[in-house]
Amino acid sequence: MKVAFLVLAHTDPVHLYRLCAKLAESGDVYVHYDKKSNPREVRARGLERVHFVEPRIRVSWGNFSQVEATLLMMRTALSSNQDYRYFSLHSGQDYPIRPVYQYVDHLTASYPMLFIRACNMWSSCEHYSRLVRRIWFTEPWIAHNLLDKCLRRALNLALSPFRRSYFNNITPFFGSAYWAITRECADFILQWSDAHPEFLQYYHRTLASDEQFFHTIVYNSGFRKHASPPEFRGRGTVNYANHHLLHPSQKKVYTSEDFSEIAASSMFFARKLTTDNSSMLIERIDQEFLK
Repeated sequence: MKVAFLVLAHTDPVHLYRLCAKLAESGDVYVHYDKKSNPREVRARGLERVHFVEPRIRVSWGNFSQVEATLLMMRTALSSNQDYRYFSLHSGQDYPIRPVYQYVDHLTASYPMLFIRACNMWSSCEHYSRLVRRIWFTEPWIAHNLLDKCLRRALNLALSPFRRSYFNNITPFFGSAYWAITRECADFILQWSDAHPEFLQYYHRTLASDEQFFHTIVYNSGFRKHASPPEFRGRGTVNYANHHLLHPSQKKVYTSEDFSEIAASSMFFARKLTTDNSSMLIERIDQEFLK
């Protein structure tokens, strides 16, 4: 079964090369490299089975641009002449902690299951019901500018008491930004998105839309039957991880001191790893798990 690995990357071209090289052993890799970053730094362009999508998008944290970049990778992979059965989304700071071919075997054996855990945002904690209805300005007006960040923070705070009306016939869902879905589901998401521009426009002003957009489309469609039943597992995307080991802080970078945690995990990937902090850990993972 063919798998298309979709990788959202914005930094650390050395680690991106190592990640893409591992993924490309078992599938084709489609990379979106943030427009804010220098493309000349990227060594992974020379790897076989690794494709860099265009046009590049300027991606901001928590912003709808992450959804746009993901949709672009999905559209590019679907328009190729390859019969991909699964689309697996990753960060450029991922790294496999089990052989990637085992992950592909897992997907093959699970078809047509979707790995996109989620909770109903209306019936979960108040945090999520507020999150989806608040108005957020997350796109920088002036790049790399402290004043810009302060102004947007003040505006978001001023707007915090206000709530938008959500769609009457849609229930919002929340989960991890990194998932694996079938070709049929990916095609449906693109078609549905193209047919509902008002839905995209709403999520342009939603914080962390990448953790809601895809889940909401899937769980309001017939594809819901192929996904895990929605369940509130607590606050934080770490509780909705599908195939990734992620520290509860969601900020920690794994180092060689965390090898025992990595070794004990049943997940297929870990996040976050970087060249500066994780090189010794990656070498040990390669030697003991990925031979």
